Amino acid sequence: MIIEFKVINISNDVKTHSHDYGQFVLPYDGAVHIEFDGKSYVIDSNSIGYIPPSVNHKYNGEKNDESLIINVNPTLIKESDREIFLNNCRYIFNDRVKIIVDYIKSEAKNRDISESDKYLFFYVYDKIVEVRKYKSVSYIHENYQENIKISTLAELECYNTTYYTDWFKSHAGMPPSEYIKRVRIDKAKDLLLTTQYNLTQIASQAGYSHSSTMCAAFKEVTGITPKEYRNQNF
Repeated sequence: MIIEFKVINISNDVKTHSHDYGQFVLPYDGAVHIEFDGKSYVIDSNSIGYIPPSVNHKYNGEKNDESLIINVNPTLIKESDREIFLNNCRYIFNDRVKIIVDYIKSEAKNRDISESDKYLFFYVYDKIVEVRKYKSVSYIHENYQENIKISTLAELECYNTTYYTDWFKSHAGMPPSEYIKRVRIDKAKDLLLTTQYNLTQIASQAGYSHSSTMCAAFKEVTGITPKEYRNQNF
């Protein structure tokens, strides 16, 4: 097996297992909870999850919704990319990449995947790696709870602030402020679905000083309120 595309229903029964190939998880609707190495992630239709080969993990879906599973021979994951994938299993789409991902998901659901579709997937793979390898992006993921200054991010890449903002947008498909917001909202999604914390507690852990600020950002990114997101997935 080099690469395999499968559309499956992920039930709410927690599965614990491992396999000798890497696995990408792309939900069509709802959310899939993934846990390995003491970390947990919530993957929804606007993100992609990755499970490394030979790692004990468990995952479950709340409503038995469909997901596209892409099994990938570990030899296709470049040695230089493995640490990137091990450090965080969830990846944020920009709008350009999401168009391609949605196309792949549609093709997988409606007909057999072609060779050109496989090439499109590896284009998505390259875009994921391209963004996550930069120091400033790693800094955002490690420090999203703090007040992150664009000037700090620019210094990590040895650029001035103005140039850095344009440089970041050309690589990530969005300004750094938007990327920070999406990382924080992804953390809020995790907490909404895996805890019973109230909105004030979630806002604090996701990097917001006020729940109202988080709720406004959440609706801007997802189109729904945090309460609606929690209710839709339980």
